[in-house]
Amino acid sequence: MAENNAAEHAKKTAPVIWRAAEFERHERTGAWYASVVGVALVLVVIALIQNNFFFALFIMLAAGVLVLFSNRKPHIVEFRIDDEGVLVGSSRYHYEDIDFFWMRERPGRLDEIVIKRKAVLNPLLKITADTHTAKSARLKLLEKLPEMGEDQESLFDIFTDWLGF
Repeated sequence: MAENNAAEHAKKTAPVIWRAAEFERHERTGAWYASVVGVALVLVVIALIQNNFFFALFIMLAAGVLVLFSNRKPHIVEFRIDDEGVLVGSSRYHYEDIDFFWMRERPGRLDEIVIKRKAVLNPLLKITADTHTAKSARLKLLEKLPEMGEDQESLFDIFTDWLGF
């Protein structure tokens, strides 16, 4: 019985470690690039008709950045959830700095572990994991943090998903 308790304790405190891409990469077609350039050109023409040169410049820069970032390949990052907190690459998030978490199951895609940090800017930390790893991570997080009900995706999240980011 003491052996079972020791094995159970070791399993309970073992960290959950996995590697994954820092973001999901979506393949872009020529139509996607043509749409981005087309929308940007329409907005630039509208801005120039209204003599709004700064907005026209902003649209051109934004379209350029969008195209450049769309070609970026994700880096492989190590994720670790242990007794001290959550480690994403070289960034450590201690449990004292986290309010709560929830899991977002996404059929056909990797699940998402969403961590609400005590931060004013960018309070949500989203971590992707396969279903099995996400379940193990959930159990580890429950040792230290409360789990809240799944939050609705923001309009920004829906828009970036639609764009393929």
